Amino acid sequence: MNFEQLLVGDTKLIDLRSPREFEAGAFPNSISLPLLDNEQRKQIGTCYKIQGRQSAIDLGHQLISGKVKQQRMSEWHNALAQYPGSYLYCWRGGLRSQIVQTWLAATGARVPIVEGGYKALRTYCLDHFAHLPTNQEIIIIAGRTGSGKTPFINKFPFSVDLEKLANHRGSAFGRHDSEQPTTINFEHALSRQLLQLRSSKTLIVEDESRVIGRLAVPEPLFQRMQKAPVIVLESSLAERSQRIFQEYVVDSLKLPGIGTEQLEARYNASLLRIKRRLGGLRCQDVIDNLTQAFAEPPDTPAYATVHKQWIEKLLNWYYDPMYDYQLSRKQPRVILSGDCATIDNYLKQQGLGGD
Repeated sequence: MNFEQLLVGDTKLIDLRSPREFEAGAFPNSISLPLLDNEQRKQIGTCYKIQGRQSAIDLGHQLISGKVKQQRMSEWHNALAQYPGSYLYCWRGGLRSQIVQTWLAATGARVPIVEGGYKALRTYCLDHFAHLPTNQEIIIIAGRTGSGKTPFINKFPFSVDLEKLANHRGSAFGRHDSEQPTTINFEHALSRQLLQLRSSKTLIVEDESRVIGRLAVPEPLFQRMQKAPVIVLESSLAERSQRIFQEYVVDSLKLPGIGTEQLEARYNASLLRIKRRLGGLRCQDVIDNLTQAFAEPPDTPAYATVHKQWIEKLLNWYYDPMYDYQLSRKQPRVILSGDCATIDNYLKQQGLGGD
């Protein structure tokens, strides 16, 4: 079975596992249409432990019968009509997949099963990290906080945006309103993108630490990143503070359900988390500026000015010293430093032009 084709193509995977199993981790191109709900799966599991396999199977047929079975069949048929060519999978491609396949076949719908099920597909995803193409070069785009690394790499169709996949901007202030994916879903989405870019001779990746929020970059990929050549995107303090003000204040306040009080409280909490490293007096200074900034009316010139004060203090006192230390360790791998135009020109000379 061609697992790569199943993962990177448009084929839909119908996940027959329980909703709880699906929430813990699935594949980007899968949809949850369970044979058993959470409670039914629990009942059958208990029956299996006490009375054995056949009793558990008999109980399953009792629970999924009549109107319940009709509803399930209707959902599966609707999915197959919307996504022809779909595959079924359960935990190991075993009993749940076989039962549903048999029921559907009795109605004339012949649907293939993923051999080995979820476990086999997940194993394939994880194995891919350990077997990345050796002839595929990785280039790391580094730069101080606010230098615009993420929009820069996204100009390239062969880039991997780890922060987007992790739903986190990779800093103490980087949490989004929506939750980060589960570790499993992050790994699956990353594996899928790497498989989609397998034929590219180069991958461009933003410089990241091993952990993005609460998610870890898989070790084999991270080790490749640690050996890759580095290009440093340079940007002035004024440009960086403007970019951060726009993204973290102006754009954040446009999100539904986010008001001034909520955003101020979130950033105060973020500051307290780094208080020890920032220093008590400096932390209080930034908090005072933050409070003053959010008290300013948004339609006045002072609003942006005061916000940039706390942003620049945070850059000067916290982010830039940390970045400079980290960059000093990467210095032997730095092949170029410059602004966007300089780096664009260099990459075009290497046959790697973006948009």
